[in-house]
Formats: sequence, structure tokens, C-alpha cells
Amino acid sequence: ENEGYHGRVNHPARSNHRIIRFEMAGQEWGFQYSPYAYFNEHCIFLDGQHRPMAISRQSFERLLAIVEQFPGYFAGSNADLPIV
Repeated sequence: ENEGYHGRVNHPARSNHRIIRFEMAGQEWGFQYSPYAYFNEHCIFLDGQHRPMAISRQSFERLLAIVEQFPGYFAGSNADLPIV
């Protein structure tokens, strides 16, 4: 959502953010390298539809679809915990 954003005084720029869009299981997805790289090639897969995060059977199906489409990568997920 901040792809190419130039920033402002109280929000950092994201001018170098770029999202590679692709289709997976009939849905639009995005791939980008993380601005907070905790390890080499740390990247993020983004659902094309913005919705609240929820862990379900479909979440695991999507993770498996990611590693099938991008076999050189390991896929994980954040928890669906509320912000505390």
C-alpha cells in the first residue's frame, strides 16, 4: 500500500518499495522484499485483497502453493493475534 511513497515528516519514505504481482490459485498476489530484512532475501507475499489476517486450513494451503510456485523459498506466516 506504500509502494513508491515519498514519505513525510512523521512517516518514512517507501520510494524503493516495488511489488511484483502474480497469480496464484486464481487470485492476485504480490511479492516484495521486506524493508525490515531480518535475514538474506527476507520477502513478503501479499494477498491482492486486503483483509484481516486469520489462520485457517486455507492459510496452510496458500503457504504450500507459495513454495510450489517459488521452490527456492521457505514460507512462514505471522500469527493472527490482535495487537497487544
